[in-house]
Amino acid sequence: MFDLLLSDPTLLFVLFADTIRCVSKGQEALPVARKIDAFPSNVERLEGSMDVWWIVHDGGLMILLLFLLKEHKVWRKCNLRIFTVARILVSILFCSST
Repeated sequence: MFDLLLSDPTLLFVLFADTIRCVSKGQEALPVARKIDAFPSNVERLEGSMDVWWIVHDGGLMILLLFLLKEHKVWRKCNLRIFTVARILVSILFCSST
């Protein structure tokens, strides 16, 4: 069954969309890795940024996962960047107060 999923991009898309729908309905968080097929080995040392879009305020689970990942030797030199979605009024108040 799993081989069939991997061989058909349409089935993969439907499964991913259904997963997102279920997570959204339950108001849960869903970590989604970008470029998972290029996941580094333990001997590689990466530099750059690790980004998280914190859309569902889950009590900090996504930020904790990112922090724990950064503790590993592969990602130790990476910067953490956290993006969030805010209402326009909140964004304007925050920007004008700094």
